[in-house]
Amino acid sequence: MKKKIKILIIVFTALVAFTVILPVCLYFILTSQYFCKKVILPIAGSFSGTEIKAAEFSLSPMKSRLRIKDLSVSSKGKKLLAAGEIDLSWGLWELLKKNIAIESLSASKINIYIYQADDGKSNISGDSKTRPKKTAPSSSIGLNGFVFRKIRIDDLNLELREGGKSKVDLKKFRILIPELKNGEEAKIEISGIIKASAGEDIKISSASLENKTMITLDKNFIPEKIASATVINRISGNIDKFSMDGQVFTIAAKAVRNNEKLHLERLSIKELAGGQPISDINLSGNVALSPMASEMEMDIKVNGLSPQLIDLIQGFAGGKCKFTNAHITYSGHMSRKENSFDTRGEINCRGINVSRAGRKASKPFDMNVKHDLSIDIAKQEISLKTISAEITENKHKALELSLSNPSLFSWENKKTDKNINFAPKLQLRFNDFDLRILNLFFPADSMQIENGWINGQSAAQYKISENSIEMNLNTQISGLDAQSPYCTAKDISISKKGNIGIKNFSDIYSKGLEIEIRKANKVCAVIKTDSILKLEDLSGNASLEIPILTEDVIVLLPEYLRNIHELKTTAAKLAPFNLSINAGTSFDLARNNIDIDTFALELKSRNSRVLTLLLQEKARLLPGKSDWIDKTLKVRVNADNLDLTIADSFIPPVADMFVSSGRLTADIMTTLKSSAENMNYNGTLYIKGANVRCSQNIFTSTDVRNTFNIDLTDYTKMKIISLETEAGQGGKKALSFSSTAEFDFPVSSANIKLKLKSLNSLAIGLIPLEDIRKSISINSIDMTGDVKFSYNTQKEEISASASFDISKLQNEKLTRPLKSAIILDMAKSRERLDIRKLSCNLTGNNEKMADLTIRANLLMPPAKGKSVFYLNSERIDISAIESFFVPKNDAYTTEQPLKSESVPADEKKSEKQNPVPENLELEARVNLKNISYGKELKGECSSLIKIKNGLVRADPLKLILNGTQINCNGEIDLSAKDDYPFAFKADFKGLQLPPIFKELAKGGYGNTRGSIEEFSTSFKGKGFSVSAMEKNFSGSLNADFKDLSIPNEMRKDQYIALLFMSIEVLAKVQNSIPGLASSKALSDTLSFSNDLSSNTKNLDFSTGELKLVTENSKVNIAKCLFKGAFIKELKISGNIGFDKKLAIVSETDINGLLLPLKIGGTIEKPKPNIEAFIAAFIEKNALNILKPQNISNIIEGDLGGLLKGAGKLFKTR
Repeated sequence: MKKKIKILIIVFTALVAFTVILPVCLYFILTSQYFCKKVILPIAGSFSGTEIKAAEFSLSPMKSRLRIKDLSVSSKGKKLLAAGEIDLSWGLWELLKKNIAIESLSASKINIYIYQADDGKSNISGDSKTRPKKTAPSSSIGLNGFVFRKIRIDDLNLELREGGKSKVDLKKFRILIPELKNGEEAKIEISGIIKASAGEDIKISSASLENKTMITLDKNFIPEKIASATVINRISGNIDKFSMDGQVFTIAAKAVRNNEKLHLERLSIKELAGGQPISDINLSGNVALSPMASEMEMDIKVNGLSPQLIDLIQGFAGGKCKFTNAHITYSGHMSRKENSFDTRGEINCRGINVSRAGRKASKPFDMNVKHDLSIDIAKQEISLKTISAEITENKHKALELSLSNPSLFSWENKKTDKNINFAPKLQLRFNDFDLRILNLFFPADSMQIENGWINGQSAAQYKISENSIEMNLNTQISGLDAQSPYCTAKDISISKKGNIGIKNFSDIYSKGLEIEIRKANKVCAVIKTDSILKLEDLSGNASLEIPILTEDVIVLLPEYLRNIHELKTTAAKLAPFNLSINAGTSFDLARNNIDIDTFALELKSRNSRVLTLLLQEKARLLPGKSDWIDKTLKVRVNADNLDLTIADSFIPPVADMFVSSGRLTADIMTTLKSSAENMNYNGTLYIKGANVRCSQNIFTSTDVRNTFNIDLTDYTKMKIISLETEAGQGGKKALSFSSTAEFDFPVSSANIKLKLKSLNSLAIGLIPLEDIRKSISINSIDMTGDVKFSYNTQKEEISASASFDISKLQNEKLTRPLKSAIILDMAKSRERLDIRKLSCNLTGNNEKMADLTIRANLLMPPAKGKSVFYLNSERIDISAIESFFVPKNDAYTTEQPLKSESVPADEKKSEKQNPVPENLELEARVNLKNISYGKELKGECSSLIKIKNGLVRADPLKLILNGTQINCNGEIDLSAKDDYPFAFKADFKGLQLPPIFKELAKGGYGNTRGSIEEFSTSFKGKGFSVSAMEKNFSGSLNADFKDLSIPNEMRKDQYIALLFMSIEVLAKVQNSIPGLASSKALSDTLSFSNDLSSNTKNLDFSTGELKLVTENSKVNIAKCLFKGAFIKELKISGNIGFDKKLAIVSETDINGLLLPLKIGGTIEKPKPNIEAFIAAFIEKNALNILKPQNISNIIEGDLGGLLKGAGKLFKTR
C-alpha cells in the first residue's frame, strides 16, 4: 500500500511538473531575449528572405508588450529597414474578439530603404519565388475591425532609390495619431521634409488631417498576402481639413479594387479660402495596380486653379515663378494602354499675372491651349490632330500657334506615300508680343528685359522625306531695353529672316539666315550666314558675311569691355566706321580638319578704307594637334593712311605715352608654317608725320619706313633676316640703316648686327630728349658705321663692337668742318667688364682736334680684386667740342638760385641709395695732354682716383694751366646712406690772367694784365641736396692779386659787376646834382666813370686781396680790398646767401672822392640804394669839393625831389 501511495505521489509530481512547471519553463524559454534573437528572428528572416538582427528583443505576452532596440533588416547586402527603438503594446482580449487593437506604438529613428529596378519591381513587391510555398488554411480568421491608439513615430526617414540614384527622400518625419478607428473620424498630425531629386526641398512644418476612413479587409486574411498589399478591396473617406504650408484643402476619395485594377470613382481636391472653395480638381478613371501593367484611363477637370495652389504644385516640381493672379480651367482625357497613348484637352487661363524673385513681371495675359494626340505602337502610327495655342494681351492676340496640316504617320513602311507626305507644320505668329515674359526663364543674376516687343511670324515643319525639322524665321524685335551683369542695351531692334533646322536628325544647318541689328533705328550690324554641321561625323561647312558693322555696335558689347578707355577712344577716332567680314569654311572635326576657303576683313573710316586683312590661299587647320596648321597659312595685311592716334588708344595710361598725330601705310605678309609657332613676317611699313610724346621725350613730325623679313620659331626664337630702316622729318631723310639679328625668348640671348648707311644733321631732330636736342648745335653731319652686339642673360655675358666714321661735322662756330672716328670694343661677363678699347678722335684740316682713349678692366661685385680704369688723351680742343653745345643762358650767367623750400621725392630717394656697388675697389688713372681752349688757354691734367669701400679719393689731382701747376685733392664718401661727406682743396701760385680774360670775355684786351700771386681754397660738406648743402657746407677761399687790369666787358659776370657798381651809380646820377662838374677832382672822377661805363677803360689795381668764408648758408666777404693809382681803394664787405640774396656794402675811393654804396636784392637783380648813396656822397665829399653857394642851393632846394629824380635815372638791372 505504501508502495502504491509512493508511486501515486511520484506520478502526481510528474504530472504537476509536466502540466505546470514545464509550460512555465517553456514560457520563459520561448519569451527570453536570447531565444527571440537567436531563434525567432532568424526564422522570421528565413521566411521573408531577409536577415533580421536586433541589439535587444523583449517580448512579454502576459503584458502584451514588445520592445525592440537597434533593429536591422537587410537583404543581399542592402539595408531595408533600421529602427532605433520600437515599443508596442496591444490588447490581448480585443484580439481574441477578432479585433486588431494597438494600445500604444512609439517608434524613433526609423529608416526605410526602397530599391526600385528598371522593370518597376522593388524590394517591397511580392515575390513568390523567394518564399516557401504553403497551403492556405481551410478556415478563415475573419476580423471584425481595428483600432490604433497613441501612435507616435519620430524621426521617420524613407529613401526611394531608382537605378542607383536617390529619387525621393522623406526626412525627419513625425506622425502623431491619438486614435484611429475603422469608420470613425480621426486626426493625424504630420511634419517633415520631402526631398526630390529635382526641385527644392518641401518642408511640412505642421500638416493635420481630419478624416473618416472605411477599409474593407479580405475575409481570407492570409499572412503572405499582407506583404503583397492585396488585403484592401475598397477604400473611401474624406479629409475635411488638410493644411500644408498655410494652404487648407479638403479631399474626398472613393476607390474600389477590381482584380488588378483600381477603379477611381472620385478623387476631389478643393482648396478653401474663408471656408469657401476657390479651386476644384476632379479625377476619375481606372489605374492598373500591377507595376508591370501600363494601362490607365483618366478624366481630368480643373476649375479655378488658384495661384497659391499653382505655387504649391510647381514647388514640388522645382519651379521658381510665383503666380499672383490666375484663373485656370482644364478639361481633358488621358488614356494609356499597353501599346497606345491618347491625350486630348483644353486649358483656359485668364488674368495670368506671374512673377519671379528679382525679375520684372510681364503684363497680365490670357492663354488658351488645345491638343489632340494619339500614339498606337501596335499599329505603328502617330496621329497628330490638333495643337494650338493663343496668348492674348490687352484684348489682342499677341501670340498664335497652330498646326496647319493634321497628319498621320505610320513607321511600319516608311516608303508609303502617306509617310512621304507626312510633314506637320506649326505656324507661330507674333503681334506686339511682350518680351518681358522671358524674364521668367532667366535666372535672377542674368539678363533682365525692361521693355521689348516682337512681331512677325515663324514656321516649324517636320519633313519625313528628309527626316528634318526646319524653322523659317521672319521676326522683328523692337524697342528692346535689357540689362545684364555684362552689358546694357537701350532702344535696340533686331530683325531675323532665313531658315534654321536639323536634317536626318543629325545635321544642323542655317540657310539664308540674315540678322540685322539697329540702334535708335540706325543699322549698326548685319550678319549673313549659311552653314551645316553634321553631328554624325562632326563635319560641315559655314560661310559668314558681315557687310555692316559700325561704331554703334559697341553698345552691344559687354559693359566691362565697353568701358575700357582704349576701346572707347578707338571707336571715337574711327567713327564713323564700318567693318566688313566675309569668311567661308568647311570642317571635319572627327578628323580634326578645318578648311578655310576664304577670309576677308575690311575696315573703313569716314568712307575711306584704312585696313584690310585677306587670306592669300586656302588653308587647313588641324585643331588638337601640335602642328595645328597643315603646310602654311598666309594672311596679308594692308593699312592705307591709317590714323596713328588709333594706336594711342591701346597704350595703357601707365606707359605715359601719347600719339597726337601720324599716318600708317603698311603691306605685310604673315606666313604661319606648319604650326602657329613658326611664323614669317615680311613687307613694308611706313609711318608719316608721327608726333609722339613718351614721358619727357618727344618725337616731332617723324617719318619711318621699314622693309623687313622676320622669322619667329616656337615663340622662343626670332630671326631678323633683313631689316631696312629709313627715318626722317617732314619728308626729308635723316638716317638709314640695315640690320640682322637673332633673339631667344624669353630674351636670354641675342646677336645683333647693324650697318649705319647714312646719318645727317636732321637726325638731331629725331633725338627724343628735348633738352639734349636743343642743346646740340650741328649744321651738317655725314656719318656711317657698323655695330655688332650679342648677349646671354643666363651667363650674364655681353660683347659689343662698333665703329663709326663721321666724314663731315660742322656748326656755326667752327670755321672748318671736322672729321671723326669712333671705335668701341668691349665684353662683359658675370664677374668683369672689359673695355678693350673706346676711342674717339676729331680732325680738322688734317689737324687733330681731339684724341680720347679709354681702357678698363672692371670687376663686377661681389667679385674680389682691384678694378682698373685708364683715360688718356693726346689732344683735346675744348673750344671745338664746346662749339657743338648751345648754352642755356649767356656764357657768364650763373645758374638759377637754389630753392630750399622743397626737395623732389625722387631726389630724397636718391640720397638714400648707394651709387657705388658694395665691395668695389677701383683705381682709375687719368692722363690728358695738350688740352686747349681757344688760342690762349693750354694745359694738362693727370690724376689717380681710388675707390674703396665707397670712399672716392682723387689724390693727387694735378692741373697745368698755361704753365702754372694747380695742386688739388678731394674725396667723397659714397657709402654713407643719408648724406655723402665730401672735401676738396686746391692751391697754386703765379697764374697770369690776360689769357683767361681774352678767352672768357672774347675781347682784344691788348692792355689787360694781372696775375693771381697766391690762391688757396678748401671746403667740405655733406650731401648734394639743397637742404643738406645749406646746413653742412663750409669752406674758405683766399686769393692775392697783383697788377690787375679787369676788362670792362667782364661786367657781364654778375659777381665781377659788383666791383663796378659804385662807379656806375656815380655816372648815372652826375647830372642830378647841380654844380658837380665845377670841381676839378670830381670832373676827373666823372670822366673816368663815363669812360669805364662806355667800355673804353679797364678797372686797374696794383694789388688785391680776397678772403671768403662760407658758413650758415652764406658766403661772408671777410676781406675784399683792391688798391690802385686812380682808384686808391675799393672795399667790399657783407655776404651773399645761398639763395643769392645780397647784403653788400661797397666803399670806393677814387682820387680822394668817396663813393659809399649799399646793395641789396639778388645777384641777378641787384638793388643799389640810390637815395642813401647821394646823401652819403654829399655828406662825405661836399666840404672838400663843392662851393659854399652850391651847398646852400642844395640845402634850400627840394632835396626830396632831387633824390626822386636821381632814382629815376638809375634803373636796377
